[in-house]
Amino acid sequence: GHSAGGGEGGGRSLRGGRPAILLPGGAEVRQDFSAGGGKAPLGEEKRPFDAVIFDVDGVLVDVSRSYEQVVKSVVLLFLRLKGRKVDFDHRAFVASAKETPYFNDDYDLAFVAFHHLATSGRPDLGSWRERLKAFHGAPTEAELIPLGEEVGVDYRLFRRTCFEVYFGGETLEELKGWRQQVARNRRGFWELESPLVGFHHSRVKVPVGLFTGRDRDEVELALRKLGWQDLDRSRVYALGDGEPKPSPEGLFRLSRTMGFENPLYLGDSASDERALSLFGRGSFVRLRPNGRGETEMALRDRGLL
Repeated sequence: GHSAGGGEGGGRSLRGGRPAILLPGGAEVRQDFSAGGGKAPLGEEKRPFDAVIFDVDGVLVDVSRSYEQVVKSVVLLFLRLKGRKVDFDHRAFVASAKETPYFNDDYDLAFVAFHHLATSGRPDLGSWRERLKAFHGAPTEAELIPLGEEVGVDYRLFRRTCFEVYFGGETLEELKGWRQQVARNRRGFWELESPLVGFHHSRVKVPVGLFTGRDRDEVELALRKLGWQDLDRSRVYALGDGEPKPSPEGLFRLSRTMGFENPLYLGDSASDERALSLFGRGSFVRLRPNGRGETEMALRDRGLL
């Protein structure tokens, strides 16, 4: 449901003069200009990109068997603890939330889904979409703690349990120095992740940065999966470093660190797109989440790989 292009000059020409509107698998590209859309200033379209910024989940790493499963298992665990028996289509719940710009954080998404199911008992997508409409910004801890109190669940414990399930007991102790309090899995769901790209970051023709909703420890696991452990960590903006997406703070911070003016940002959600639009420079390519080969093709089409 996202229109491609941006009026006159909205699409960027690719090699061979094809307009850069649709990539295989339904990925879209939109050029965002500093005024937030409209006609490109003269010469803008030919201006070379001076950095590539990647979202991580769904763009560099296939997380369909990790975070989405964490959402499902932790929501069902807490529903069971509350004596509620409600099943739900976790993939559809996640996809609906990602269509709004406010749910970049999967653990907060899981908590809101749990609260919705615990209070309404309604797993249908219609009522879930109505629930999502109540949010006009990324939910804050100050908003979420009272929701937990309504249903007798500690928001911070729920979030911590998501980390416990994702990392598994062994990796949780190794990276965070935590012991599991609620979850019991020794192996973590992160082990089911796989790379979506087959190239090393040094092969990209301009400097590479990461703008992600993962925390720093989760970034380390992604870099292990990718074989990118040598990426300069100052080129990473992660959860806990400042305002999360859809705030553009990460792009401003990376632009200062890396010195770019015209980045290409590859993401897979409405919050990624909103962040680039608020940054006001560069271009955004929206990829199909966890789509194999799409990230590589988007770079090759722009002569960046």
